[in-house]
Amino acid sequence: MTAVPTALAAARAAGRLVVACDVSPPRGPGLADLTRFRALTRADFLCCAYLPGRAVRLEAAVMAFLLKRELGVDAIVNLATRDMNRLALSAHLLGIAALGLENVVVLRGDDFPDRDAGRVRAVHDTTPSELIALIARLGEGRDFRDTALMAPVSLCPGATMDFSRDFTREVRLAARKARAGARFFLTQSIYDDTLPERFAAAYRAATGADLVAPVLWGVPVLAPGSLAFGAVPDAWRRDLGAGRPGAEIALEFIHALRARGVEAIYLIAPILRGGERDYAAAGAVLAAL
Repeated sequence: MTAVPTALAAARAAGRLVVACDVSPPRGPGLADLTRFRALTRADFLCCAYLPGRAVRLEAAVMAFLLKRELGVDAIVNLATRDMNRLALSAHLLGIAALGLENVVVLRGDDFPDRDAGRVRAVHDTTPSELIALIARLGEGRDFRDTALMAPVSLCPGATMDFSRDFTREVRLAARKARAGARFFLTQSIYDDTLPERFAAAYRAATGADLVAPVLWGVPVLAPGSLAFGAVPDAWRRDLGAGRPGAEIALEFIHALRARGVEAIYLIAPILRGGERDYAAAGAVLAAL
């Protein structure tokens, strides 16, 4: 398994873009049909989402292991602080390492809706920054109680950013996560090719230093009627409405990001109603890069 920063350093030397593709675990055990994921084998990483839609799904680490074994593509495991306490999270992280996986993106997890009241409760025993620090401690061979483990746990912790929220707050949170030990970042969907430069300048102004950890910038592939996160530009909506393929729009945006020095992206396949994914559309983007 390759750590994300290692892959990006090698790609930078070769002048190549690094791409991680978002995938959703199935709502059942195993991956009976791998055909739909084969369109994504050109990606550097497959990023396995954590219980998207707050639905019961195959555990992200198990999916990552199966995809790596069957398709040979490195994987990223998403893990939310919402559902487990420190003890359970620590055991989960040991399991991830035992499966031969390395990259773990730590996130908070969406709140449960009111309709789930009485059926499920959030835990939130840790914040994402605290869990990232816990992963760093596991790497030193110590658990959250500072008790020695049998051996250090080799994991590469990552974190998320969401610029549909308050920009200044996201910069501040990114700095906190970097101090805790985050070695790479994924962002939610962005639609402005100047955002990476604006973020870099704001981070430098806030901290007095550049962010060392690489950022994989979220590029959505949209489709008519697909779910969209953040403020989709009117031009994108017009193009989609006029029949322009979402893969073509995404490619144009990726080229604009590349022209501004972006070295890594997080490609988000269309999310259709009911949670189905159009991986063929993301595969078309990969094939054209």
